[in-house]
Amino acid sequence: MPPMRTTDDWMNDWRIDMNSMNPKLQDLVEEVMPQEPTYTVIAGRSGIGKTVLALNLAFSLATGSPFYSLKVKQTTVGYLAFEGTKGKMFERLEKVAKNYPPVGNNLRFEIRKPFHLLEKKNEQELLDLASGCQVLFVDPVKYLVGGNYLKPEVVNNFIIKWMDLMDKGKFSSVLCLQVRKENPNSLWEPGDLWEVKGAGDYVESATSVLLLERERQGHNPGGQGFAPVSMEKVVLHFAKHRDSIGDMTPIKLELNRGKLRFDIR
Repeated sequence: MPPMRTTDDWMNDWRIDMNSMNPKLQDLVEEVMPQEPTYTVIAGRSGIGKTVLALNLAFSLATGSPFYSLKVKQTTVGYLAFEGTKGKMFERLEKVAKNYPPVGNNLRFEIRKPFHLLEKKNEQELLDLASGCQVLFVDPVKYLVGGNYLKPEVVNNFIIKWMDLMDKGKFSSVLCLQVRKENPNSLWEPGDLWEVKGAGDYVESATSVLLLERERQGHNPGGQGFAPVSMEKVVLHFAKHRDSIGDMTPIKLELNRGKLRFDIR
């Protein structure tokens, strides 16, 4: 292996590369998803609505529709799902599609049984599925990882392989990640994601991380005590975006079951 190059050598090469980009690459989602092979994580506890958020983000990208006021560049999207029956997925897609302009050929969808990416024979299958897509959604990622998907050694091996495949296939990705706490009543805060073994490894290598969590329980407006907990009132935290941490304002959302989307409250 040759010795490391000087900083000046790297800067000169990168400057040439950047000057050759014409036009300059535009974010696919403003401040969140760059137009280059990187990955975004949608994290949250089981049942919080990660798939609902992911499907709406996929339709936003496929149609160029804003994502909660963030500008979106229209692109070709693939959605690889590992959970749900065909009938259930059809119902979900039918509801979500009504919220957006026609997607045409910009959104491809596939339901598969789990296959483990760390088995070499499955690398080409993944590249074939991603072919022609600029963004690939994986929902949820645990079925692609296999084994203990939150064990640091397993996660790190997966991420190395995943980033290599994104480079080979020239696609970005969105990974839906289920995270859990020992105490299910304890709420996730954005900073917690860095502290949990396994989850922190996904976060470290991600360009952006969106965290869905229940709204913190407030006092009962009609009297004493606390208001009931609602899984339909959530907060979307931009725990990490474009490799920066914490300065995008969280968005309070409420699940609209009829339209299968989260509306801003």
